Amino acid sequence: MLHTNASPWLLVLISLTLLAAGRSASVAAPLVVWQTDGETTVAAAAALVPARDVAKQIDQAIERRWAEAGREPAPLTTDREFARRLYLDLIGSLPTVPQLESFVADTGPEKRSELVERLLSSPEHAQHFAQVFDTMLMGRRDRKLGERKKHGWYDYLQSIFAENRPWDVAAREMLLARAEGEQRGHVWFLYERENNHQAIAESIAKSFFGVDIACAQCHDHLVAEEIKQAHYWGLVGFFKRSSNTQTDRGIAVAESAIGGFDDYANPLLGTTESLELTFLLRGTVEEARPEDPAKQADDESLYVAIEGEPKVPKFSRREKFVTEILSDHPLLARAMVNRLWGLLMGRGLIHPIEKMDSANPPSHPELLDHLAEDFRRHGYDLRRLIRSLVLSDTYQRSSQAGEGSVSEELFAQGLVKPLAAEVYLEAARVALGPPVAAGQEDLWRKLAGSWRQMFPEVVATGDQATIDQALGLANGPEFHVALQRAAEVWVQEQSERTLEQQIDVLYQRCYGRAPAAEELDVVRDYLAARGERLVEGWAQVFWTLVTAPEFRFNH
Repeated sequence: MLHTNASPWLLVLISLTLLAAGRSASVAAPLVVWQTDGETTVAAAAALVPARDVAKQIDQAIERRWAEAGREPAPLTTDREFARRLYLDLIGSLPTVPQLESFVADTGPEKRSELVERLLSSPEHAQHFAQVFDTMLMGRRDRKLGERKKHGWYDYLQSIFAENRPWDVAAREMLLARAEGEQRGHVWFLYERENNHQAIAESIAKSFFGVDIACAQCHDHLVAEEIKQAHYWGLVGFFKRSSNTQTDRGIAVAESAIGGFDDYANPLLGTTESLELTFLLRGTVEEARPEDPAKQADDESLYVAIEGEPKVPKFSRREKFVTEILSDHPLLARAMVNRLWGLLMGRGLIHPIEKMDSANPPSHPELLDHLAEDFRRHGYDLRRLIRSLVLSDTYQRSSQAGEGSVSEELFAQGLVKPLAAEVYLEAARVALGPPVAAGQEDLWRKLAGSWRQMFPEVVATGDQATIDQALGLANGPEFHVALQRAAEVWVQEQSERTLEQQIDVLYQRCYGRAPAAEELDVVRDYLAARGERLVEGWAQVFWTLVTAPEFRFNH
């Protein structure tokens, strides 16, 4: 990646040079140019190494561990299994029956990679990953969902994935938090924390560096010795001068040129230290400390005025953080690789994904190092990284394996992944048919709110259902009303089909397969016994199918 203020003619020269280099390597290298805060970023959008080759490198590294452990891998997924898994992972929904049957019927040798490209370039992919990263970056604070949409945060997240914005560019935008005209959705990352500078620092450490620094507030980390108390308060210091404000154009995060020269106590050692602007794996950003910070005078000469926006300090701590700490920080690429690996594979190379420290070593350290460096060298290209992961045999391993293959950290088989709340609900909409949502927006909105509380995780730390989930699925009033209304529509729309045909259609929608003979017999006999209470019977069948593990997990 090249950051430059170069003239347009120089950018053309750079473009031609990289294109020529790409042709000599038989790999095209078109450019993507991003303009942010007066700085032009030129990124080679196409890989120096094709994503398919990266997928092979992933498989080779994983296979070496199998050999060392004496394990045999699971076979690859069937087409039906692969399509279901990929749709749920990349667009957050089940394939429809026609989509699934079309894919299975396709005899082309590249049909899996073609499906990957089709889903990655779809608007549904950008929408789904915006939801995923909203939860990952902001948490499950439902009271803020409406404001996030109102202030452009969701639109901003969608633009990252729709435009394939380089991750380091997106990180810089969110943490510098300077609005550009009417575009200020990226400002919301800091703004929602409502001037809670410790919450800001803790969320930045997890979101962008994959590190949990919360326990370093009072002392150095007791287990991961590389995480120091100075790193916690140093990160707080970079954002200590920031404060929410409103402009005529909308929200903004202002920044003062003075203050923030705090001291912090270490109760274990009984010492007091002066805050320095520093963070993990980086040095200290020097800033002259006044003799008496309390008497430091604010003055217009310390700022640069920007029309319609808050004035910007000539010495901006946020800008120093972005340019001297965040820029090409070794954990920036590493954390995103581990995050996307965990999202798609069901478990991070470092697990849990937001505890990347010496107390949690990676299962495949050389692979993680290689993927992080590859991600960095190829312009922090999110789409290319996702493509590399899902094209690997490692991703495409069946979750149906013999007992000898079960070992999560070896990735010898596909790991079963609980569906996130939004994915679970969207899958239910597809399975039960479009009429389920018709005229029921309020009902499904309430249902979505309760499910976000029941299923808060995106990358689960375990696959055991909680008591809240069991009770919510069994007794949730909105859920049962939705199923009852779906059953009413179903009985009307499926009346031309025999009972056996209706059961087959439902199984195809839910599971992508026909019912087994025993399943068909049980469901048919149960419905036949309902008599005039057929709607109630179908509602119970719906409940049984969409709460079963085969539906509730991506496998």
